[in-house]
Amino acid sequence: MPISTQQLIEKEKLQILTLGGKSPLSFKFNALEIEVTNSSGRKKRFTWDNLEVVYAFCEHIGFNKTGKVYNPMDGGSFPEDYPRHMDTLSLVSLAHFMADMHKHRK
Repeated sequence: MPISTQQLIEKEKLQILTLGGKSPLSFKFNALEIEVTNSSGRKKRFTWDNLEVVYAFCEHIGFNKTGKVYNPMDGGSFPEDYPRHMDTLSLVSLAHFMADMHKHRK
């Protein structure tokens, strides 16, 4: 069942796996931002607008594509406001989770 941004804010914390299922991602949510911590401990903050753009992009090109289609660090054609950061794939995993399209969703 899909999850809304409001439900994430109410949840406050979430831990999911990357799309490949190999590494955990920890998220903290509040009304202003999303904080993600990857498996190596690196933290990055994103806005809800960042997530909205990533979600719309995943929805547009399709969920569960293989290869580099979601990674702005590998080139490709992305919307102008798509976040270009090494941790953007964390938002891609979250977008897949929200849409109930994450292969490793518990």
